[in-house]
Amino acid sequence: MCPLVSVCMITYNHASFLAQAIEGVMMQQVTFAVHLIIADDKSTDSTLSIAQDYAERFPNRITVLTRPHNLGMMPNFIDALNYCNGSYIALCEGDDYWDDPKKLQMQVDFLESNHDYSISFHNLRMVSADGQKSLGLIQKSDQSETTTIIDLAKGNFISTLSCVFRNTVAGPEKTTQLPDWYSQVPIGDYCLHMLNAKHGKIKYFPAVMGAYRMHGDGAWSLQNQITRSQKLFDTLEKLKHEFDGEVRQLLNEQQLHNLSVIADEAKRQPTFDFDAYLLLKRPAIERLISDQFVPFMNTYYGNEGASRSAEYRLSKRLFQPVRWLVNSMFHKYS
Repeated sequence: MCPLVSVCMITYNHASFLAQAIEGVMMQQVTFAVHLIIADDKSTDSTLSIAQDYAERFPNRITVLTRPHNLGMMPNFIDALNYCNGSYIALCEGDDYWDDPKKLQMQVDFLESNHDYSISFHNLRMVSADGQKSLGLIQKSDQSETTTIIDLAKGNFISTLSCVFRNTVAGPEKTTQLPDWYSQVPIGDYCLHMLNAKHGKIKYFPAVMGAYRMHGDGAWSLQNQITRSQKLFDTLEKLKHEFDGEVRQLLNEQQLHNLSVIADEAKRQPTFDFDAYLLLKRPAIERLISDQFVPFMNTYYGNEGASRSAEYRLSKRLFQPVRWLVNSMFHKYS
């Protein structure tokens, strides 16, 4: 019999943290079956042995997936998702943890009673590597309790380890096919949230029910702003082609904003060759500027007067990237 909830936990060299992540799942007080899938990506420390020890203690509740070699984060995650056959999937990576025993019950009860929602998530603490020091909350105080794909297309606000969503992407009854490009994107969780948000609204619980660990080996926390913005630009380039209309336009605007951030940060990092980056990304930037879902860009390119009008309507923040793109790239390299 399939569990109601599958918990997907990817891990790599998390020996110092994995036990706490697993305990956070095992302590959940629920009225339904929960099965934990732990996918170890050929760790070089004792991560795998820790996972296997727990699987021996809870043979009906934990499955451990092993790899003959290191697959990389996204292939490891996708394969783990395919083992998730519950009606709902919860996510928690091996270096984070849940600390509220009612978390899963609360989120699943809501989704069971509200079929027009496809995703639920909650607030989190950021903690130090040892988990002893709180570094603040993830979510802003004004986070809306109900949002839609339109809101999510403006930027990701769903933290991976807080997320529970309807399982339309894995298992025998899947209705959502992950795109072929999904294994290649640098930021897989945002793409997954966007694909899931096609199927319903998003519920936010203000309760703090887990902890995101800030440590030197963290896949995201280790990266600087330029690297993050580059990865988000590349992710959006793939993701936006799954959408049209307002969602597509909002994803385009995110791309523009990330290019603006890269340009600003490049001024502070003289070792970063911004001109070379523009040349490397020229095809994607040309597609972005000519995209039918951002028509004001074409207007700007041909008509300075119209651009001022568009800038007034669409705000300086959004229009700045267009200005420096035109000036620094198309005039310089054409």
